[in-house]
Amino acid sequence: MSALTKDQWQELEQRLSHSFGTAHLMVDGYKLSLQLAKEKPNSLKYVILWFCNGGFEGKWLLQDCEERRRFARAAKTYVWSPNERARLTKGFTKKALEKHFPDINKTITVYNWHWRSFKPFMRHLLANNKSIELLP
Repeated sequence: MSALTKDQWQELEQRLSHSFGTAHLMVDGYKLSLQLAKEKPNSLKYVILWFCNGGFEGKWLLQDCEERRRFARAAKTYVWSPNERARLTKGFTKKALEKHFPDINKTITVYNWHWRSFKPFMRHLLANNKSIELLP
């Protein structure tokens, strides 16, 4: 397994530490471009966006594919919001809840093309890829 050294990881994090910073990696034959961008237009929060081989395709987040497994951030979320679940379950006994709302606590996994922090992104890359090189 060929991965980056500790100094290279620090350099990568440094490149992505300022507004709209960019970095490029070669990951198992994929050219991965990273960019720091605002999470929302009027937000002060920044996220790391990833582009594979010079672009991004929405189908990577919807279909099971190599790009999603290697680079996308998986997040579990409830189908029903906490407020909706509270409203729907109000006044029901536990037995009645199981009968009328068997999937009230169902979760789904959604995939995102951004990462909120560098460390989880780094761990995901290391866990799901064999060769990682920092490009100039």
